[in-house]
Parts: sequence; structure tokens; C-alpha cells
Amino acid sequence: MHHARATLAGPRENPTLALTVTVEQDGDPASTRGRINTEGLPRLRQALDLETVPVGIGFRFTTATDRRVR
Repeated sequence: MHHARATLAGPRENPTLALTVTVEQDGDPASTRGRINTEGLPRLRQALDLETVPVGIGFRFTTATDRRVR
């Protein structure tokens, strides 16, 4: 993953998360989505004390390799 931008919107008891993830041309969007589902979203749900948070994910591709988000 190269870069990610997130927007959490809606009421406290029913928010929606919109993600835009930029990956390198040779990146693996499926792997990135898997990490979001297994690492990022559980932490977000725990922090918000919610069982579910609807998520929309959009992927963009770039050739830049100088920055990394980990």
C-alpha cells in the first residue's frame, strides 16, 4: 500500500467508512483489502464500540514508490 485516506461519516451509532487506497502498480489490492479487514476494521470497530461499520473501498494505482504507509 502506498497511501490511504479515510472518511468516517454519519451518526455515532451508525457511521460509514469510506476508504481510498493507493497501491503501487505491482501491488496486491486483494492482500491490502485483507489486511484492512483483519487488522484495521476490527480496531476501528473496537474503538467505536460497534459490532459493524459499513465500508466502501476504492483503489487507485500509482507508479510512485518513495513513500510507504505501514
